[in-house]
Amino acid sequence: MTYNIVVHGCRHPHWQDYVDQVERTDGFRISHIWDRDEQSLSAALSATGARKFDPATPIKGVSAILLLSETSFHVEDLAAILAWHLPMFIEKPLGASTTNVLLVSKAVAVSGLPFHTGFFLRTVPALAEARKLIGSGRLGCIGYVRIRFTHNGVRAGWLRDNWILEPKLAGVGGFGDLAIHCVDLLRWWGLRPLVQGPSSYENIMGRTEAEDFGVSLVSYPGGTAVVEAGWVAGDGPMLDIEVLGSRGTLRMRGEHLVAQIGDCGDNTNLGAIELDAGMGLRPFLHGIRSGDWSECVAIEEAVEANLVTLGIKNEIEKP
Repeated sequence: MTYNIVVHGCRHPHWQDYVDQVERTDGFRISHIWDRDEQSLSAALSATGARKFDPATPIKGVSAILLLSETSFHVEDLAAILAWHLPMFIEKPLGASTTNVLLVSKAVAVSGLPFHTGFFLRTVPALAEARKLIGSGRLGCIGYVRIRFTHNGVRAGWLRDNWILEPKLAGVGGFGDLAIHCVDLLRWWGLRPLVQGPSSYENIMGRTEAEDFGVSLVSYPGGTAVVEAGWVAGDGPMLDIEVLGSRGTLRMRGEHLVAQIGDCGDNTNLGAIELDAGMGLRPFLHGIRSGDWSECVAIEEAVEANLVTLGIKNEIEKP
């Protein structure tokens, strides 16, 4: 059986990551693409062999839709694709403002359709092992977490001319683009509810309208997390983590996440952290094939991460 995937928007920075993930998954193919920019659309159609489609006209034989358009258009674009009655992957952030995030979340919830979003850190095995350790209580009470997630997209130029650099289209700058992953990771680890505290945003390179780097305190019951994120690191994607618990710690050693249980306990290597945004699509593709959506991000979880990142105290906490 062939699963046909429709892609709404082909200029997102992770566009190629998702194309690669679909193309290397047996039985899946990108069948149709649409974008507001005709030149980019033409190039994408040529590269994938897909066909152009009209978002207002549902197509038979399609299995799911990936919404990768400009964040500011998500409310408008979602209204069109909901008529297709298909599972939907909506790239983060869900909306360019808190109002739009809530509009998107309500529309998804009311539809009852399968949903997923691009929180790809959940697919990293070492971070899943960390979740087990924290959830089991082996690290004790978690009093402090530091997560630094950065890349060199602006400094190296590979984000040049992308709509994600325009705050009116993206809704966030460099901090919000990457910090949302950190916030979701904290929530996924069970450190919730989350409340964003004092923050500082900088435009270090001066090449974007919005901030290109930022630091924020995020509190949770019993502890505080420091989140650092942005686009102006000196190298490629980097995730640095430190977790301090009353019974143990987590920390990075090179590319590996290491756990230490006890005051002077043995170190346990939880594995290397390899960052591939395309991997975030795997739970969604698995759901399409199997009908099991349990590994996908629930809409309530996505909403909380979005609102906390936007600086809003979100008290939605679903079991």
